This record gives sequence, C-alpha cells and structure tokens, in this order.
Amino acid sequence: MGNLSESVLILHTYRGSGKINSEGIEEDCTFQCTQYSTGDIEASCWIQKTGEIFKKVMNSFGSPTLLSCTVKGYTDEGYLFEIDDATCGGLKANFDGPAEVKIYPENFRISVASKDKSKTSKVVYSLVNLEYNGYQVREYRGKEYRLSDIPTKLSDGGLMITQVQNYKEVMKRLRDRGGVDVTAEVIFEERTDIDYNVQESILENLCLLLSLAKGTIINWVYCTSYDSNNNFLEIFARRAYTTEFQSGFGMIDTRARYKEDLKYFVEKCYDQLKVEKRRMGLDTAISYYLESKRHPAKEIKFLLASIMMETLKSNYKNIRRLAKRMDFRHVLEKLFNEYGIVDYNLDFIDLRNVVVHEGLLNISLKDFWEEYQKLIRLADETFMKILRYDGYYIEFGTWKRKKIS
Repeated sequence: MGNLSESVLILHTYRGSGKINSEGIEEDCTFQCTQYSTGDIEASCWIQKTGEIFKKVMNSFGSPTLLSCTVKGYTDEGYLFEIDDATCGGLKANFDGPAEVKIYPENFRISVASKDKSKTSKVVYSLVNLEYNGYQVREYRGKEYRLSDIPTKLSDGGLMITQVQNYKEVMKRLRDRGGVDVTAEVIFEERTDIDYNVQESILENLCLLLSLAKGTIINWVYCTSYDSNNNFLEIFARRAYTTEFQSGFGMIDTRARYKEDLKYFVEKCYDQLKVEKRRMGLDTAISYYLESKRHPAKEIKFLLASIMMETLKSNYKNIRRLAKRMDFRHVLEKLFNEYGIVDYNLDFIDLRNVVVHEGLLNISLKDFWEEYQKLIRLADETFMKILRYDGYYIEFGTWKRKKIS
C-alpha cells in the first residue's frame, strides 16, 4: 500500500478573480481553491503589496489569532464563487508580482450566475470510503448491471444510496493503494421542501450509521444541486474529517448474497440513533470505536476501545444518576443488565488498570489482541441493543454472520 499522500486525489480546483474582504477592508484579488478527496481544502488569494490587507496580514505575524475574511468572485468558467467564513495568513510576497495570502476556509460554494434555489430538484451528496453491494440493480452504460442502489425510507424522508459510476475502478485503486476517494452518493430527489441544514443533519446521522456498520469512517465531502432537467446549479464543498480506506472490519455484511442487511440496519436504527446521540452521547462512543478499528497498533486499539467503554459508562452513569463512588465495573454491569446483555466479559478492565497504573511493560501483544477482540464483540452487541437492532451482524474475530438475540 502506498503512502496516503501519494493516493490523495483532487476533487475540484477553481481559479478566478473577485474581491477579498478582511475585517471591513475589501480589495481586488485573484484566487485558487482546491478540495482533495481527504476533505481538506486549500485556498490562496493574490493581492497587491500596496494594499491595506497586505499590511494587516504583515502586522498579524506572531498573533495567536488569524484575520477573518471572505472571498467572492467568478471562476474562469464563469461560475459564482464564494467563501463565506474563513481566516487568512501565511503571506508569501513575490518580488515582482502580487503577494500570495493563504486562506483557510471551512467550505466554499460554486454556483451558476442565474441560480434560483426554487428550481432545485435533486441534491447529490458525495461520500468517501463506503464499500457495499446495493439492494437493487442499476444499469450502467447500457451493458453492465450491478447491485448499486439502496432505496432508503427514513422518518426524515426518503433517499437513495448509490455507487459512483466508476465504483469498480475506484474500489480496486483503494484496495491496492489505500487512500481516500468518493465511492458512493446519497441522492435527495424532488425534495425542495428540505433545506440544506436539514439534509446535512440527515447525512450526519446516516454517515455515522454507515461508519458503524462498516467499521471505517464514512463522511460526505461535497454536495451538488441540479434542476429538473438535470442541469448543474451549485456545488457546496466542505472541510470534512476522513481517514484512509480500510476493508474487512464491518459489523454488517454487505456482500451481494446479504444485500438486504445494510438497508435494514440503517432503516431500523436511524430514529434510535438520533435519540441516543442526545441522551447517551453515542456519537462520541462510536468515534472512539472507529478510531480503535483503524489504528494499526494493538495496544492503542485496546486503549481506544477502553475509552469508548469509559464514554458509555460516564454517560449512562449521568442519565441514571448513579452514585459518584460507583466504580467502572458496576456501572457497566447495570448498563448491560438494562439492555439485556447477559453474556459479557469485563476482564478488559483489569488489563486497562494495569496499563494506566503500571504502563505497557510485561504485557504481550497477544494479550492486547485477545482482550481487544472480546471488547469489540461486547461493544458491537451494546451498540446494537442500544439502537434496538434485531437483524444479522458479523461477529468480530470469528467473522460469522449471526442474528442478534
């Protein structure tokens, strides 16, 4: 597998001219903005060295805070370009030309000049690192048929999860070289009544469930809007947290013969996830769970999974108002009993205590791996019970498909 930096792809690059505004001062500029498949965004503006913004950036060197700024203009292709909320710094003054100022945006927007939001008929969100077989077949290029689509009915509305057209090529590259790339799309069609904020909330919950199901971080990096004739209206790109693609650690089987499992998992757990994010802080626990799965070192995997259990314990202790003096083991026992988890092993607590108080000396990697596998199996059952899932799953370590009891 190659280095991640060698397998990062450019999703968009735009160049153009317009205005940069920093704390009330507006000046002409040229700009370049690039989004990578990792979700990172790089942007620069070129300004005159005689201008006030150049002086403000020069004077800000050494300051603990960066200057705020916005950038608006037109790309070379004639699209409207907007960065609404960013900071700037990192000045590079060329001897015989404009000075380059580094821009640090959280997002940017590209749209057609005559865009009318009321004409939006379809919004497509692009997801990285989702590997799966779909629930129903779609035809590609008039010849190829494959299981690529998952029509999904959620309480917040219907949507379609579908593979990108070059899915097979993308997945082969990710398996061979690693890296991050767009593999799937989530499509909202004919839902002009749902605004972007609501859609993004749906996507946040959906990506969290997909990440839990697949055991790797899945996120959306940009969305594209179209009118009823499938004409482009807008791209909204954002800085997103992603990690290198990995395969084979999922809780839910997405092979073609079990194509219904992922659809059922998402539809069954979606509403309960929204509840438990607020009540149990389940999103934080899932984040530690996913970080543990992606880390290569067995001892670190174990420690991250232990923190995940600590997170569940602390949140459960608060919502049940248990005594502050109640220890880790007894709180978890109460949690497991409440959710009907009867076959559990808490030996990981003893190993965790040894690591915390005595360090990693005299502990073999085999011990860490064995306890980690048991801990992840326990975490999988806990998440499924909290989310009220009653379908099939893959048991970590044995890789057998089982039905949750």
